Amino acid sequence: MAAENWDAEAFKKLRMNEKVDHLKDHLPKFLVENSRLYGILSKGIHELSEEICLQAFEPVKLSIKIILEEDKGTQDELELRKKAAAAIALFEH
Repeated sequence: MAAENWDAEAFKKLRMNEKVDHLKDHLPKFLVENSRLYGILSKGIHELSEEICLQAFEPVKLSIKIILEEDKGTQDELELRKKAAAAIALFEH
């Protein structure tokens, strides 16, 4: 990550929402737009009651589904681009 002016020590000092913002070009768009999701998960592990964790379950589950669908869409698009590029390359000869 040197090409991106990566400073590991400075990154370690950032708050989680700042880390998400810093990595926004490498994370799923939904996670970047809803960076509070990490806070919900972190608090759930460390601070929240079981009742509140159960209330948070559905939005967290939906968020994970959205992130996975977004990633699948990205993978599908990359595969289409690869196929298209290969097909176009046939016309270059």
